[in-house]
This record gives sequence, structure tokens and C-alpha cells, in this order.
Amino acid sequence: MKTSNCIVCNQPISIFGVHIDCKDGSICTNCIKKNKYVLISQYNKSINFADLDLETISKYSARREAELNEITNFKADLEVSSYAKTYAKFNDKEQKAIFLTTSPLFGKPTNNEWEIVNYNQICRVDVIRDNNIVTSSDGAGKALAGGLLFGATGALIGGASAKKTSVHSLKNLKVNITVSDYPTPLITIPIVTSETRSFVDNYLSTADNIAAKCNLIIQKSQEESNQKEESASSININELKELKALMDEGIITEEEFTAKKKKILGI
Repeated sequence: MKTSNCIVCNQPISIFGVHIDCKDGSICTNCIKKNKYVLISQYNKSINFADLDLETISKYSARREAELNEITNFKADLEVSSYAKTYAKFNDKEQKAIFLTTSPLFGKPTNNEWEIVNYNQICRVDVIRDNNIVTSSDGAGKALAGGLLFGATGALIGGASAKKTSVHSLKNLKVNITVSDYPTPLITIPIVTSETRSFVDNYLSTADNIAAKCNLIIQKSQEESNQKEESASSININELKELKALMDEGIITEEEFTAKKKKILGI
């Protein structure tokens, strides 16, 4: 039986074993699991394995190893759970969150089933119930793609649990979180993956709570960004006033003033 060695760990790979062929050779099952981003990127067709080299694979591995270490030591000041299963954890001091991306039926999820992001990477949150978007926001407090509204404090106006007495069963329920500067731009938290009539209200509230917290995070990030822009604008105006005074006093020429003004304004 012909075998080849894994380009990452150098262990033999059977031709009938699970592996991925890429530019520099093959990757074995164990290394595939460690390179979670590679699998997801291939599933989303955002990369071509034929172009994937060992350097890129090693970069993914190093990043994921660092993330797994953070996930292991993550200290949450807020956890969103539903009947002994935690779906999201938040740490406001560190400005980080971790999200459960699988729905294991039994046992505690492994660290590799969690994704960790910085608060400022969270761009948008969608709650999807029975394949329909029921809440959707980019933090602006307005509905997106037919979603319901978030209030000023992040609380949902309506939401997945709105009129929950009329919701007696769920086929599926998930929270989609769009993130920036991340190998996988869409993180999905599956809360319900098969039809159920049990604990419906609790599952709906769990989805709403995750979405509301994420919306608050997005709103705060936007406010901080706006404040920085306003502060920078104020500084620019003061600098221009000082330069104008220097020109009026004849300390600098009009040409020097114009050149410095363009530099300050970035034009």
C-alpha cells in the first residue's frame, strides 16, 4: 500500500486515509483538525488547496494554537447558557468573547469547538429562527434585512422570543456573528439543530441575549470610533489655527502654511 508523509507532522499517510492534498504535499487527519481555518476556508471556497503551501498552513496552526491557549484560560464575566450548555462567554475587561460553534449532544465541548474574537472585530449579529432572520443589526439600532429593532440599551424590541407563547416548536435556531480581520468572517452559534418542542422559550431567550450583548458591543465600538474621529478633527483644527497665526505673524510663508495644511488634512 502506497503511503506519503504529512508535510506538517511528517507522519505516514495511507492512500486510503483521510487527508488533504495541497501545493507542498498532503496533510494528515490530525493536522487537518488542528488547522480548523483551512477546513472552513475550503468549505467556504475562500481558498484553493492546490495553492496552499506549508508556510500558510503553519501560519494558521500558530494562530489557532495561540487562540486555543486563550480559550483554555478564558475568564468570563458574563456567560449566556441554556440548560447546562453555555453558548457564549464575554469578558468586558479584556474586550474578548468566545462562541460555541458546534452543538454536541453529549459531553463538554472541546476547546477547538470555540472561536475567540476581540470586541472590536464584531461587526454584525443576526438571529435566524427556522431559516428566517428574526433580528438583525449592525449596531446602528436599526433593522437590517427585515430584522427587528434593537433598543438604545441593546435590548431587543421584539426578537426571537417575541410573542413566544405563539412559538411552540423550533426547527432550527442560530446566531450568526459577522467579524472582521478573521480567517472565518462568519461565526455561527447553533442553538437548535433539529426540531424540538422542549425548552423553546429558553432557547429563544438565549439567542436574544447573545444578540443583545453583541449589539451593545458593536454600538460601543462605533461610539469609540466616532469619538476618536471627533478628537482627531478637533486637534487638526487647533493645529491649523496655530499655523495660520504663524503665517499671519510672518514666521512661516504662505507656501509653507499650505504644505503643512495639506499634510494635516491628508490631501
